[in-house]
Amino acid sequence: MRSRRTKTWRRSGPLPDPGMHRGIGPAFQLSRKMAASGGEPQILVQYLVLRKDLSQPPFSWPAGAVVAQACHAATAALHLHRDHPHTAAYLRELERMRKVVLEAPDETTLKLLAETLQQKNIDHKLWMEQPENIPTCIALRPYPKEEFLMQKALSQETSSGMLKLKVNFLKSARLSITNKTEMTS
Repeated sequence: MRSRRTKTWRRSGPLPDPGMHRGIGPAFQLSRKMAASGGEPQILVQYLVLRKDLSQPPFSWPAGAVVAQACHAATAALHLHRDHPHTAAYLRELERMRKVVLEAPDETTLKLLAETLQQKNIDHKLWMEQPENIPTCIALRPYPKEEFLMQKALSQETSSGMLKLKVNFLKSARLSITNKTEMTS
């Protein structure tokens, strides 16, 4: 009987950057330092804002089509910002991903929010359904919950019929964003 000898496996190329391995990147090291110092690790959240009117007449899109828009936007935002440490950390923790889905009443409000996010240099993706070129959803890259808080405050003022959009940010200061020239609340 012949003995079989197996070949030794050899890597064909340079070793990958050690910081790219699961669990030892800069974002993981930051959360490990926080945990070691008694602080809680950062909670990363991906915010999505989906148009509510797409599921209502005259559009009447089925639920699956609307959900697909949020999936497209979330995936695109993650891909566009895949090299950011927060995105890398978010993707490493597949079982702990957190998303917050908010709704915008219509296209105008969604576009206004996209413009505001652009002005504030907040990483995001406005998903456009093709070939119709319809803006359907905004997805932000993952942000630490402590640094960036988007409160669900999309409401319609009944007296004036104007839509009011408030997004509160906790970065250096609390800012309110609205599609009106003056804040009334």
